[in-house]
Amino acid sequence: MTPPGHTDGPADPGLQPERTTLAGRRTALSALVVAVLALRGALAHRAPAETVVGVLLLVVAALSVTAGTGTRARVRRVAMTACAAAAGLLVAVQIVRQA
Repeated sequence: MTPPGHTDGPADPGLQPERTTLAGRRTALSALVVAVLALRGALAHRAPAETVVGVLLLVVAALSVTAGTGTRARVRRVAMTACAAAAGLLVAVQIVRQA
């Protein structure tokens, strides 16, 4: 007897790869929106350090949006990691300025 959900036939990936791709694109677009808002806030407050970090964040987020699937998925992962690091740097700059 086979366990529930297990078949002896060929594996059918179904829509899982497409869902994964769409989730990656959605995450990249969200990062791009956050980057634009961070840059807008930095420019509004005329903060040069935050502006530089915001521009870097925007570039990395734009790269992650333009990276496709397949072999470029690694590029997206690296870009999203860099985006998270840039966001952390932006938060650190804010904390240091307020201290």
